Amino acid sequence: MRASFFMKQAYNVNHDQIDSKEILGMSVDPASDNVYITNASTTIKKLHVPNDKSHGHSLDLIKLEPPLPKDAWIRSVEVSPSGLLLAIGTYDGHIGRLSSHDCSRPLIKRIHQSTVYHVKFLKDEKRLASVSADRQVVISNVKNLASLYVLGAHNSWVQSLVVTPDYKSFFSGDLDGNIYMYNSNTCAIEQKFVNFGDPVMSLDISPDQKYLVAGDSYGWLFLFDLINESQAPRQKRVSNCELTAISFSNDGCHIVCGFSNGHLKVICTTRLTVFASHVYYNRPIPSLRRVGDQNTFIAASDVGR
Repeated sequence: MRASFFMKQAYNVNHDQIDSKEILGMSVDPASDNVYITNASTTIKKLHVPNDKSHGHSLDLIKLEPPLPKDAWIRSVEVSPSGLLLAIGTYDGHIGRLSSHDCSRPLIKRIHQSTVYHVKFLKDEKRLASVSADRQVVISNVKNLASLYVLGAHNSWVQSLVVTPDYKSFFSGDLDGNIYMYNSNTCAIEQKFVNFGDPVMSLDISPDQKYLVAGDSYGWLFLFDLINESQAPRQKRVSNCELTAISFSNDGCHIVCGFSNGHLKVICTTRLTVFASHVYYNRPIPSLRRVGDQNTFIAASDVGR
């Protein structure tokens, strides 16, 4: 895995060797700045990222090994808002809930028929949303992982999922280019966004919840105005490669994008122009997350750096 940190003023970049395997899933605990990663294995790794600009960014590593069914390799990981729980999704359709401290009190259950690309906690940590290559969005009870809702609006793989900061809504995106907005309480579809038929690879919501940003497989960035819903999305092609990971800055003024060619770009939200760019590594960047209350980001490459 390779970790890249963008500082607010200079957008400096630091790199750290973390693993020798492919990194795909990553989640950040906003309370502690602990970062949980999974490397397509049965192991979760917990990193602490100190926010010390004067002494660099050393990464303290702890391995967590939850008890999993045979061959249930972890594809996705998410820490709860309280930082006490982890949710995981596997390549063979299992989801799980366990302690973020030591993986104790685990509960694992197969609710999908294929790879679980994302799992997210909904409000009050009582429900989980998960999306999969089986074309379904499933809402599960955190306590017993019972399926509460199976949302079958998608007709292709669902690879993107994001929850609004107030937990009142969540969005899912598929490879047909469709994005659905759901009410977190009722799980009813509130709105459908059409991304011109191009596969949706990544989604994020601005901290003020005014904008939804989507990246597609052809390097196009789409910015949807959630306040003025009738307005057509602003769009710009920011690369010739897949836009595989995306995240807003804390102030919403910039959008950090990771691409399948290993490049990172910082896009100005108002103009959709490139503010800064960095050749990260000559391999895809499948995961990118904001860390802490500064404009600091951690990104993972699929070559284990």
